[in-house]
Amino acid sequence: MVNGKRVATRITALSLALTEMKLRNRSEEQLDINLAPLIDVVFLLLIFFMLTTTFEKESRLKVDLHSTESRDDRPLLEPTIITIDQQGVTTLTAYPDVSWESALITLSSDGQEHPLLLRADREAPHGAVVEVMDVARKLRLLNLSIATEPQP
Repeated sequence: MVNGKRVATRITALSLALTEMKLRNRSEEQLDINLAPLIDVVFLLLIFFMLTTTFEKESRLKVDLHSTESRDDRPLLEPTIITIDQQGVTTLTAYPDVSWESALITLSSDGQEHPLLLRADREAPHGAVVEVMDVARKLRLLNLSIATEPQP
């Protein structure tokens, strides 16, 4: 019986220890949130954004410009419109009865700067557009703009 009593005592002691451990683990366990790493990360992000921010470059130099009484009162010239249709036919609105090459030669002969506005159809051959641009460049008519329509 001594062995049986010892076994019973050990089983009772073991069951008491298990219940005590279960109770102790649940009652004494508390969760702590360590804020130190979080604060470190926030400061590192702050430093990163401060270092990578670009500042206004205009504010580096302060320049006080001179003022004048005269100004440029030259009238703005209306552009000469060059139109290229779907078939590649090129016309100038200011010179409808003359070929476009001779009209550009006439424009360039007076030595003034004449603005040109190139209106090419979406389906116009690319070669016709390049040809007009090339002739204008050869005649030193360098103020050439290409007309577009805004997207909806």
